[in-house]
Amino acid sequence: MQGRGCKANEAVVRESQLQGAVFEDADFRGADLSDSNLIDATFTGTDLRGANISRCRLGWTDFSNCRMSETEVTGAVGTILGPINIGSTEPRLLNGTELAEWFAVHGAPDVDLHAN
Repeated sequence: MQGRGCKANEAVVRESQLQGAVFEDADFRGADLSDSNLIDATFTGTDLRGANISRCRLGWTDFSNCRMSETEVTGAVGTILGPINIGSTEPRLLNGTELAEWFAVHGAPDVDLHAN
């Protein structure tokens, strides 16, 4: 599935099979992707602020340079690529140990980071 630059804010796509999908520079603000398969999906540069990716299956999921402030991640599991911007008003890029800790504090201790 290709969705480069798509506008999907507030979309409801729960329990979806999005394995290998490409959503570079897309707008998923407030979208509900909970319980979806996001293995090998690419969200590079995508706006996921306020989105719900709780309980998603991740695996080499590329969230590089995504905006993820207020994103619900509880119960997400798997390996991701970063860095991720968690700033709400100004950029605040996290990667490595800091990003792993951010996921753990937000209820997703089983999210691993691949070191670039």
